[in-house]
Amino acid sequence: MGLVNLVFDTMADNPNMREELSVVCERALDDLGDQHGASFDRNRYRQRLRWELGVASDMGLCTAFLVTGKWTEYIRKGGFLVGPGRGATAGALIAYLLGITQVDPIVHQLLPERFFYPRKGHPPFYVEVSRTCDARLRRMAAENSVPAELVQDVGHHGIGSPRQECAPACFEDVVAFASLCGRIPLDSGIAQLCIDVRHKREEMPIPDVFKPFLAHSWNFPLYVEQIVAIAKEVGAMSPQGAMGMGWSVFPKLTSAYARFARLFKAGASARGYSTADIDCITSLFVVFGPSMFTRAHSVSHAHITYWTAWLKAHHAEEFGMAPELLAEAPERVH
Repeated sequence: MGLVNLVFDTMADNPNMREELSVVCERALDDLGDQHGASFDRNRYRQRLRWELGVASDMGLCTAFLVTGKWTEYIRKGGFLVGPGRGATAGALIAYLLGITQVDPIVHQLLPERFFYPRKGHPPFYVEVSRTCDARLRRMAAENSVPAELVQDVGHHGIGSPRQECAPACFEDVVAFASLCGRIPLDSGIAQLCIDVRHKREEMPIPDVFKPFLAHSWNFPLYVEQIVAIAKEVGAMSPQGAMGMGWSVFPKLTSAYARFARLFKAGASARGYSTADIDCITSLFVVFGPSMFTRAHSVSHAHITYWTAWLKAHHAEEFGMAPELLAEAPERVH
């Protein structure tokens, strides 16, 4: 499935936008609650939303959220396919409520800190659209009075499918494979070990204390968010320190990791964890860190894989004809 990555660069924030963003998100949250009924935990969502709104206001992101939401709405109204999300953007509840993403970050246990983490400059907003949308974006922007310069096309990429040997049995397996296949070559020893453990051909010995954090990824740390959670809960690190530790190994191992690892080891030791257990998990961080995806990114890509598999299973003939149709008349395939 060919997609175009669009980076919505942030812009100067308008102080009045905080209230507008809050109103729009609260209305969307009420609609979401009505859809789910009595089982919907409104307080949990509202607490998360209020935290994100406060951080978004402090970082000057309210205008950017609203503009990106409007832009995404225009693209959908144009009849084009919009992906479920990409990168850390999918971890923001605000993005989900505005329709920028289609992945509920609370249902999928995605951390908002990854998107809102303090960094040089503001975080980019990523939206994936079908390739056929690319040629018409500028015209749509002009027709809807949206500044075209807010959008930067950063290229095309395809969504690869894992080898049949992976054989996911549930959606969490698809998420894990999306991470595994994203940056780790499938013919590597690491990838094969993960697959063998998934199928119980091998065992992955891991201290019991870490199993709750790694349960959905067969006892391997495949997501940056797992490092963050372990750093906070086991290493007693602050949220910012834990996120810094995650950043220090992803997307490449940096010199800062040694400093964060010392803090983690000291905190974990003070909490009574053994040296052997601490060394075990930190060694896995070093091995898997540079190959990790964020869980938000993996969940988003897993949705695309799931949609594609559903189409292939239920509309096999049309699915098989898609490449030919796209080659003959790409402008007609939305």
